[in-house]
Amino acid sequence: MDALCINVGWHEARVPQIVVQVPRGAFGYLARDIRTAVEVPVIASHRINDPETAREMIDHGFCDIVAMGRSLIADPDLPKKAREGREKEIVHCIACAQGCLDNLFKLKHVECLCNPLAGHEFRNNAGKVDAAKKVMLVGGGVAGMTAALTCARRGHDVVLYERSRRLGGQLHLAAAPPGRKEFAQLSDDLEHQLAVEKIPVMLNCRVDEALISKEKPDALLLATGARPLEPPIPGMDLPHVTGAWDVLEDKVETGKHVAVIGGGAVGVETALFLAEKGTMPAEIIKFLLINKAETAEALFEMATTGSKKVCLIEMTNRIGKEIGKSTRWGMMQDLERFVDSGA
Repeated sequence: MDALCINVGWHEARVPQIVVQVPRGAFGYLARDIRTAVEVPVIASHRINDPETAREMIDHGFCDIVAMGRSLIADPDLPKKAREGREKEIVHCIACAQGCLDNLFKLKHVECLCNPLAGHEFRNNAGKVDAAKKVMLVGGGVAGMTAALTCARRGHDVVLYERSRRLGGQLHLAAAPPGRKEFAQLSDDLEHQLAVEKIPVMLNCRVDEALISKEKPDALLLATGARPLEPPIPGMDLPHVTGAWDVLEDKVETGKHVAVIGGGAVGVETALFLAEKGTMPAEIIKFLLINKAETAEALFEMATTGSKKVCLIEMTNRIGKEIGKSTRWGMMQDLERFVDSGA
């Protein structure tokens, strides 16, 4: 054999391996252990999505080479950008698995949440325009930023307007639950792409009829995002009732006993977000472990037992039914550890 590529396993294993909750380079230790016993180069794989992680793994002796798969779907130019010192321009794979592995399980072709061209490379994607238009793009979430980049790269004169103080929209909500912070990486990556393309961004700017009349755009694109549905349930206006978005943004106090109504993706993630409150941070767990201050069983209890009692309630007979196949089973395991749930 010329080399060994160390793969941690596959979905039959009950340890998450490829999803967003897996830390970058988490399974590199397996390649390191094998590297000490063989003469040929050893390749590490799984959840390596940036050159910095790759360099650290090689420098620290974990491996001789790193393997990237989905990272090159999210950004096929990743190696080129790293070689040319343009690492800040990389669009990172966020390990959501929504467009790649989840599609394969549905017998569909591979796509990518971070790269809208993935899976559509042979379509007649529009090139440069003959005559540039003045485009006013309203909304600075993932759709608005991607649309602005597409328009600018085609040659249009684009200005992006966002009424809040930051770009990213609901990506920041998606990044709030435990193990989901990679979603914020996509927001950072798209924002940097806007800077590379020199697209003007107007934050804290509410677009109204007066502003549109003043700017006189040739085209107006709306990417203002969705609003959460508020069901007509008696008591929705009571002071102790709040929406998931306010909870995920830490805008409200939720107390010790919390009922989460709705067991879809948002309900599951909100329940896990609340259940994580009061658990012991990884840094403290490591400190206690190294100094043998607590038993392994006690440390597990500290890592999984928070300060809130969370109950998740769903009206149908299945919780998290719209969560992708690659991700759902791991989240269901976390619910069993953290949350009382029932459908």
